[in-house]
Amino acid sequence: MYKIILSLIMVIPQTLISQVYVEGVLKVKSKGYHVDDTVTFYGTREDKTNKKLYYLVKNSNKEISAENVNLITQNRDFWDIQQFYYISAKIARDGWELKKRESLEQKTLNFLARLETENKIYKDEYTEDYLQKLIQKIHNPKIWKGRDQYLVVKILNSEKPVIYAFDNGTILISTQFIVNTSSEQELMRVLAEAVAHVMLDSNIRYADNDSESDYRQLGAIYPESVKKRNRIIAERFMNHYEKKNNGSKYSSDNDFLIYRAGIISYTAWQEYHNQHYTKALDYVKILYSAQIANSSDYLLLAKIYMKMVDTPEANQAAISHLKKAASFNDQLLPKIYAELGVVLMREGRYEEAKEIFTKCYDLAEKDNDEEKMRWALKMINNCNRYLGDINI
Repeated sequence: MYKIILSLIMVIPQTLISQVYVEGVLKVKSKGYHVDDTVTFYGTREDKTNKKLYYLVKNSNKEISAENVNLITQNRDFWDIQQFYYISAKIARDGWELKKRESLEQKTLNFLARLETENKIYKDEYTEDYLQKLIQKIHNPKIWKGRDQYLVVKILNSEKPVIYAFDNGTILISTQFIVNTSSEQELMRVLAEAVAHVMLDSNIRYADNDSESDYRQLGAIYPESVKKRNRIIAERFMNHYEKKNNGSKYSSDNDFLIYRAGIISYTAWQEYHNQHYTKALDYVKILYSAQIANSSDYLLLAKIYMKMVDTPEANQAAISHLKKAASFNDQLLPKIYAELGVVLMREGRYEEAKEIFTKCYDLAEKDNDEEKMRWALKMINNCNRYLGDINI
């Protein structure tokens, strides 16, 4: 008997696994049911002609107009309700289309592996963990797509403010997007929109094998109507979340800045290397003004000043920033001293510069870095020439 039951469980069709059912109470007599009868529904259908919505009765071909039903959604998971309205009927009809999903997942994993190889995935465990915690506020990371999958956030190294979601639960959000997000509330809303794409099967529906774009092949680019619908759902979720938590429950502006500090610093350096010095300065000043700048940020401030202007005031500011950077006494010390020595030479302070370049030499010698040792000796000799000393 046990084996028979087990066999029956093994052959349960995919359409019955994790199917969303929602009960409703009838407001009028309809389809053989009476007023106040409780009916179980498995999904919805919209009449394309009159735009009327119908609820589909479980284990039946009957459908009842939504306007005649008080749907019981209290104490139901927010995302279950969204699935009920938008994809539950399709899943009941077509199943989970596992072969199609498995193929799409393999393509997604291959694409993500390529991004890793090309160093297009930004690695910052602290910020990744923060984003994952936000996802956990939006939805349990474990999701069902005919089999267990997980919502996971990765950070895309991109100078464009973009976010993509994939059917296997991976969400890619760019460094530029995170930098330019003004509050945790705004960031959560955007992540909720991405979760909506995952939970409502946007990818499986819009995957385009013939496209030359990886994102289109994986269904991560959607029609405007779908984006609009999921933006609305994200707003609904935010209202649901805030109501559930008795008002807004977000990190303070300062904490939100700390979570993003590493990416802001990284983006500032990107802009510097792209010769966008004003943009780089704007980003690094965010951290400086909040008094959370690190040695890398102070070094960048000095380098920007050196690129943009040559005045005693700017040079003195650069020297001040470099001395602050040096006070961290971390792995950037050789670069900081090298920059400081150059600024001191610019100011004609050759004795001080020579002392700094001597420190550069000592650090390079400690690291057995012959190239940097040669450079430091060259700079020491330059200082000697200005000081009138001849190096033998």
